[in-house]
Amino acid sequence: MTMNSYDDATRRFSTREPQTSYSGPPVSQAVRPEGLALLIDQAARSVYTVASNRGLTPAQWAVLRYLKRARNSDPTMMGLVRYQKIAPATASETISLLVKRGLLAKERDPNDRRQYLLRLTDEAEEIVKHDPLNQLADALGGLDEATLNCMAEGLERVLFRIVGAPGEKPPATSAARPGQSVD
Repeated sequence: MTMNSYDDATRRFSTREPQTSYSGPPVSQAVRPEGLALLIDQAARSVYTVASNRGLTPAQWAVLRYLKRARNSDPTMMGLVRYQKIAPATASETISLLVKRGLLAKERDPNDRRQYLLRLTDEAEEIVKHDPLNQLADALGGLDEATLNCMAEGLERVLFRIVGAPGEKPPATSAARPGQSVD
């Protein structure tokens, strides 16, 4: 099995055979933010290139996942908007496409007639069993608990810096990179 990796010296990805042990400098010195960002991007993209994507876009998969988990909490467009921190128009368009495709059903909210409750159809319930993220979860399942804890803590901090805490507006964006100031 070959693995793709980011070669920091040449600033490009390369294909190599996986090693049984890491023989380079300590990972804390070997990994730069740019290289790690590219690896995260590559992992995310690879999830949606697998044959089981069912012709759905990453945004459509995100809606199905949200509704699978939000059954009893906030299965509404605005719940999705708050959770994913996306524009209502973007959520509305994605939801409309999923309704047309027969994967979502909309019902008036009996407590608030201005909004709709969203639910997965039987077809969508079957599709989410084959979520492309399962492949990523399986790969992560091969890692030890300490590595998983470190990754989870680091990614949570990164997401907080990018999108803010749940329920908050995202932080203001700036042209500065982390650790730099804008003057």
